[in-house]
Amino acid sequence: MLKKFLTVVLPLLLPALLYILYMVLTQGRPKLREAPWGPIALAGVALVAVVLVTVRVMSGVEPGTEIQMPRYEDGRVVPSRPRD
Repeated sequence: MLKKFLTVVLPLLLPALLYILYMVLTQGRPKLREAPWGPIALAGVALVAVVLVTVRVMSGVEPGTEIQMPRYEDGRVVPSRPRD
């Protein structure tokens, strides 16, 4: 759940949050009806794409690799890992 938030939701909302923060700091109260929502949404989608591609490239696992799911073994949780 946290991974989905950090890789999809946060990058999608980050441009809007930064714009609102900038407007609050420079003008006091942002005029949200006049905001350039199209470019902000496009920036959010582009940022999500960059994050997802980066996560995929930096994961270190080849495409098609079978992943062993996390499991409970001998009283402890064994994390997921690629199968041998």
